[in-house]
Amino acid sequence: MNDTIAAVATSGGPIGIIRVSGEQAIGAVSAVFAPKNGSSLADAASQKLVYGTLFDKSGHLLDACYAVVFRAPHTYTGENMAEIQCHGSTAVMTAALDALFAHGVRQAEAGEFTRRAFLDGKMGLSEAEAVHDLITSRTVEAAQNAAAQMMGAVGSPVQQMRENLLGMVAHFHAVVDFPDEDIDPVLFDDAAALLHKTTSQLYRMAESYERGRILREGVPCVILGRPNAGKSTLLEAMMSKYEERDEEEPGMLYDGTEAYKIYANVLPEHIKLIETQKPEKHFFFRAESFFNHAAELDRQAQLELRKYSRIYAYKAYGGRSLLEQSHGESFLSAFLNYASRNTLFILDEPEAALSPQRQLALLVRIHELVNNGCQLIISTHSPILMAYPNADIYAIDDTGAHVTPYEETEHYQLTKYFLTHTEQMMKELLG
Repeated sequence: MNDTIAAVATSGGPIGIIRVSGEQAIGAVSAVFAPKNGSSLADAASQKLVYGTLFDKSGHLLDACYAVVFRAPHTYTGENMAEIQCHGSTAVMTAALDALFAHGVRQAEAGEFTRRAFLDGKMGLSEAEAVHDLITSRTVEAAQNAAAQMMGAVGSPVQQMRENLLGMVAHFHAVVDFPDEDIDPVLFDDAAALLHKTTSQLYRMAESYERGRILREGVPCVILGRPNAGKSTLLEAMMSKYEERDEEEPGMLYDGTEAYKIYANVLPEHIKLIETQKPEKHFFFRAESFFNHAAELDRQAQLELRKYSRIYAYKAYGGRSLLEQSHGESFLSAFLNYASRNTLFILDEPEAALSPQRQLALLVRIHELVNNGCQLIISTHSPILMAYPNADIYAIDDTGAHVTPYEETEHYQLTKYFLTHTEQMMKELLG
């Protein structure tokens, strides 16, 4: 790790930060930055911002900005480091990097600063992994969880357990190897108690992993069951809890029928929603009332056209009336164009009008939504949608809801049997 690396450390905005680490970090930045007070940046105090001018690789003035040096070993990577804090223009930061590259610095690889910190002993493996989780966190809760891990919430207890076990083993070997020395005897009850305590701590930490995974990735959830098992009623009741919070939130909650109101006004009293990730928006899709929703959108569009001379109602659906599209196309349009970040989607039989090919397209969209921090609860009969990796599948029957592995669902087994024994099944069904 004798070479010196540099990379842009910000993701856009009016201010851009270029971070440099390595043996020649301070010298390289000093070569392209001149402090306003006439001194050299290499003589500046550590961790103190210095105002000056930044030059490109040809020596031409590029920006008026700040720079700061950090001297080893009290740095993130444990090496000498420096930062240029300039205006965030892509042109300025690209030219600044080119100037550094001309002085022997190279482009850092993804995660290389943290890798150097790990190799230099500045952080443990769990802390290094938490840096990535913090950078990619999509919610406040996920960020807080990653920050705690980065500060040693996992690594420190593990290190302490390791030291306790090593101490116990060292004591045992000392008693065995030096029986004539005045060493306290090994008390097996104490050793057993330490092992039991350590085991319990490890189990608790392993159990906490699942909560951390949910905070990072969310929980895709599929609800399946026979017709009239109560899947739609459950989804409607769940969404009605959100309706109570914000009646103006757009979605597909109202279908103009009294039947919905009967279910939604009774069942929600027995439901309590516990949020590990509070959604910013929510969207309810009900296949059987989709036409009513599309017609309502058209009505709103006509009102907007008369009042504003513009139509806003179609904005979330690709800019076109859903009734002007085919049934399957309009279904897919609703999923492809609605909000894509930190949204709770409750979908009731979304595959109803979709061909297998379009179900595959919906599966891809579901994956995009999950990666953008969305949560999805789907009531479905489609083995294609149920196949989403790591989804929690709940099968509903007369005895309640049960977590069911994908390959044990009736939908998967029946579809697989039909496709592999088509001729036999046709004979049994048709005689």
